[in-house]
Amino acid sequence: MNNSIFIKALKCEKVNEIPVWIMRQAGRYLPEYKKLRNIEPDFIKFCQNTELCCEATLQPLRRFKLDAAILFSDILNIVDALGFNVEYKKNIGPVVDNKDLSKNRIQNLREYDAIINLEYVFNNIKNIKKELYNKPLIGFAGSPWTVSCYIVEGYSTKKFNIIRGMIYKNPDLLHALLTKLTHCTYLYIEKQIEAGADVIKLFDSWGGILGRKQFIEFSLNYIKYIVQNIRKKYKEIPIILFVKNSGLYTDEISKLDINAISLDWTSDINMVQNAILNKNIALQGNLDPAVLYGDEKCIKKNIRECIQQFKGSKGYIFNLGHGMYPDIDPEKLGYLIEEIKKL
Repeated sequence: MNNSIFIKALKCEKVNEIPVWIMRQAGRYLPEYKKLRNIEPDFIKFCQNTELCCEATLQPLRRFKLDAAILFSDILNIVDALGFNVEYKKNIGPVVDNKDLSKNRIQNLREYDAIINLEYVFNNIKNIKKELYNKPLIGFAGSPWTVSCYIVEGYSTKKFNIIRGMIYKNPDLLHALLTKLTHCTYLYIEKQIEAGADVIKLFDSWGGILGRKQFIEFSLNYIKYIVQNIRKKYKEIPIILFVKNSGLYTDEISKLDINAISLDWTSDINMVQNAILNKNIALQGNLDPAVLYGDEKCIKKNIRECIQQFKGSKGYIFNLGHGMYPDIDPEKLGYLIEEIKKL
């Protein structure tokens, strides 16, 4: 793995080409993945099937010249393992059974039992590593705040009024939930590393809905705990953090002991670079996924403009500013990756 340009870029070491991987590179936009889902339509059961999960993880690497694989999984698998039933509904997405969010229920969530219930994830990692050979594997988890958004709201409401109201109405209960999720998430990541994950990525998809003070209290402080504990035991494991709409908080995010900040397309790159000045932090991102609806000329122009923004960064990994949309033509992604490799 030390020769991987992806790992080198994460460590801000010199590389001779731009490493590239794509968020949600495995899954819903690929016709070969859709065939796999016909075998097992139930998403949780699909994730629990080691053979299918391995195949889904490897599919994009067979099709594209990617520099890393990311484990095919979901940030809500940990929620299901904790005993909140998760059901994936068409045109709605994941729905969480949150009928009981009492203090007693939250205090009695059993993190170690959840890790036992997630054994299939660690088996999946071991199986994938046997097939990957010289490509790094990214393991991941959702941030405690983002995961709590789904638990409290019950599904992705986009506005998250219930949990934002909870910040003012019942902050102690919310902190109790976040504390449980934080401990469980650390244990989950620890087991992923032990199973063979080469890099860890934390997704705080909904951190950007918070104001600065709230972001620090209800999201960043819990991420900090996870990062600090990973560092105590696994000093060399690269850590990437993605916080959607995080441009105004980069100065706070950059205080964490992480290797890379993953940026969405709304980020002001100059502001981000100033925030990480004199710090050994790489940047990842940040092409708008919607660019892939354009023609080849449009894609090429936007790739060059995107990469130009990151000139002068100590380490850089090309990626989208969010995941692949399900209706994007895979051939467009293939063209994008080929163009980056030419550069």
